[in-house]
Amino acid sequence: MTAVPIALRGRPEIALTRGVQLAILLVGAAILYVALQGRWTLEHNDDAPLFQTLNGVRDWVDANRTVNPVFIYVLGPIRDGIGWLDDALTFVFAHLNWVGLTAIVAALGLAFVTWRTALLVAGSLLAIGLLGLWTETVQTVVLIGNAVALSLLLGIPLGILAGRSDRFLRAITPVLDFMQIMPTFAYLAPLTLIFLIGPPAAVIATLIYAMPPAIRITALGIRGVPPTTVEAATSLGATDGQVLSKVQLPMARGTIGLAVNQTIMMALSIIVVAALINAPGLGESIIVAIEKLKVGAAVQAGAAIVLLATVLDRITAGASKRTESRRLNSAATDPNRRRRILLASLGLAVAGVVVGVAIGATAAFPSTYRVSFTQPIDDITRWIEINFNPLSDALKNIVSAGLLDPLQTVLTTAPWWLVVGVAAGIAWIVSGRRAAITVAVALVLIVLLQVWQHAMETLTMVIVAVALTMLVGIAMGTWAARSRLVSAILRPINDAAQTLPSFVYLVPAVALFGDPGGRDLRGAGGHPARRGRRSRRVAHRRRGRHVGRREQPPDDPQGPAADGPPVAARRGEPGGRARPGDGRDRRPRRCAGTRFRRRLGLLTAQLLRARDGRRHRHRPARRHARPDHAGSGRAPPGARDRGPAGRRAQHEQAHPGGSMRS
Repeated sequence: MTAVPIALRGRPEIALTRGVQLAILLVGAAILYVALQGRWTLEHNDDAPLFQTLNGVRDWVDANRTVNPVFIYVLGPIRDGIGWLDDALTFVFAHLNWVGLTAIVAALGLAFVTWRTALLVAGSLLAIGLLGLWTETVQTVVLIGNAVALSLLLGIPLGILAGRSDRFLRAITPVLDFMQIMPTFAYLAPLTLIFLIGPPAAVIATLIYAMPPAIRITALGIRGVPPTTVEAATSLGATDGQVLSKVQLPMARGTIGLAVNQTIMMALSIIVVAALINAPGLGESIIVAIEKLKVGAAVQAGAAIVLLATVLDRITAGASKRTESRRLNSAATDPNRRRRILLASLGLAVAGVVVGVAIGATAAFPSTYRVSFTQPIDDITRWIEINFNPLSDALKNIVSAGLLDPLQTVLTTAPWWLVVGVAAGIAWIVSGRRAAITVAVALVLIVLLQVWQHAMETLTMVIVAVALTMLVGIAMGTWAARSRLVSAILRPINDAAQTLPSFVYLVPAVALFGDPGGRDLRGAGGHPARRGRRSRRVAHRRRGRHVGRREQPPDDPQGPAADGPPVAARRGEPGGRARPGDGRDRRPRRCAGTRFRRRLGLLTAQLLRARDGRRHRHRPARRHARPDHAGSGRAPPGARDRGPAGRRAQHEQAHPGGSMRS
């Protein structure tokens, strides 16, 4: 009898999908959070030993800057060299008239791209001159020219080395990540401490931010050369230097041109921040306009930055594309036509300089030709601020109460190790073990740096902002992909939004959505009624209704006076107050951007000592200052009605029993 083997079935394996794993992780984390809420939290402490140590380093640098050999023989010559470059380029532009400069830039567009680009470039420069920002634009070009030249001088060789060496690429990648991720404000103070304020420190700050794209894109271009081409050159007896100069660099020329383009764009995007350390140019114009809450002037300077970015982008990007197309179609390229274009470009540049000298043009654009749209933008901003307050307040409250406050409460009141474990677990499920280790190490380093609470507050805003951005962006992107009209409308809006400095639209955002300090980001668990009262007070101040409380006599125990005009209407009474109507009876408007301006002024004063003690001007109050209805913060009955009934209700409240005729 033959034995028949019986296959025993083992226990069936349960395959958990990523969704199920994430659900199990989040449910377990929620149970632990409910049980351990408020324990093992890390509150921020400004007097932590690490911060005191860093402050000690700052004091040591400040005390030894003039005696330490490193500052005298290493850092000092670097600052002097950058200052010499700045002076040399400034000298060149100062002796070049505006007609010649416009012709030279247009000639570059004609030589490297097409005649259409030359016309676009010339028109953009003339538009900048008409806006009255020609001198500031030239100063910005000087700053960008120095920073980009140094960035490419260092970045392209490092990029070539990273493209040819895997070991060097792995070593330099974390450094580039650090340079790109580190906020610019974080290294402005150390740079001013070491190199003082001025163009040299601004050039170095711009270099730190703009050099990583040059290295990365150059390495990408070198690595993009087909290996078979390199092997063929090597098999023919070419040395490493010959392979680099005759094979890799020519074939990566288009990509290196793209690296130049991106370096210029990155340098241009940081000029506003660099203005905080006394970098001249358009960034300085924006900072001054923001300090005075002049949105129109800030937008006008931002428009000049957009035009300058258009000029630089079209020339460099077009040159990169033309170089690549000529390399691929070298046989179809007519050398005689190329020579004629170059001669025409040279003639245009020379003719522009000669014509400028003949008509007596100077380095400054003529002041007789000016176009300004600052006042209409200020009026539109003020109208939006007044009429869109209900909508903006509702949106702000929904985002704050529904998204920011709950998420921040969870992140700041959960045990720090639980947040680390959940983040590492999500990274493990989504990306694998290496990503989980990286996330865990990064969060532990944040704990050691003693900035856990601020990091969780920042993470809250980043998560909410990314979620809302993806929600709106995917919907608009899908719509644009399905409609050419929508795509054509959104393209210039996207270009302007990406190029326009964020400082320009920060003030209108603060004015619309409230004071940045109105919501207590460090205490999401604060009393709701207190937060509500504070937001109502901010709203009334922003609308110009909460002008000030009435004067209270010393012997009046009942609080504010029950009748009588407000303080703004009593100026001119004996005692040194101005009379109504003499131009001094308007109190400074307590607008929503006051605290932002104060914080910006404080930062500017810390970084730019030359501005210490500057008093920022306030925006005037609205013309019709209404009483605050017995100190309650609410407008009196009929205050919204500007007709006879509203005026009668206001008069009866201010003068009980009186007549409007009297």
